[in-house]
Amino acid sequence: NDDEELVYSDNDNAEGDEDGAADGAGEGDEDDNAQEEKKAKGLHAVDEILAAIEIKCKEHVNRLARKKTVFEKVEESRMFKQQISDLSLGLHDACKKHPHYGVESLRLILINLQKQATAAASVANNKSLDSVLSPYHLLLLFIMLHVFPVSDFRHEVITPLFLFLSATIMQARL
Repeated sequence: NDDEELVYSDNDNAEGDEDGAADGAGEGDEDDNAQEEKKAKGLHAVDEILAAIEIKCKEHVNRLARKKTVFEKVEESRMFKQQISDLSLGLHDACKKHPHYGVESLRLILINLQKQATAAASVANNKSLDSVLSPYHLLLLFIMLHVFPVSDFRHEVITPLFLFLSATIMQARL
């Protein structure tokens, strides 16, 4: 939902700071184990949804290539839009439950995209945008704009996203 954008601050963590303090000598190990378990669960939830989005996108591109009529392509796109909408809501919920890990996963994707764009720019001076951005990456960038707030002056995901898009568009042949 566009109305339910997430807001993060630099002080946010996955479940709050109250779980991190150990009161007794034996509780420190239990707290560390609980935090490791929460981290694994948070990373798994976000990464699982991102993997599902990538799979659905690849399947859609393959199915769309096999469609012959415009009507078939429109119907395929409608089904894909609904599937991606459901996965986007799942990603939004996972990022809301585990904000630190959602931000971490999506920032790593942006970092990898930036490295690919830089490598492609050094190889060819006249590359096009499609040599850097796959349909999955374009879709993921679009989803990021709906999951995270674009109204923040400086945001952990959106600011690097805008910087990446600006740099890519400036370097690309349109």
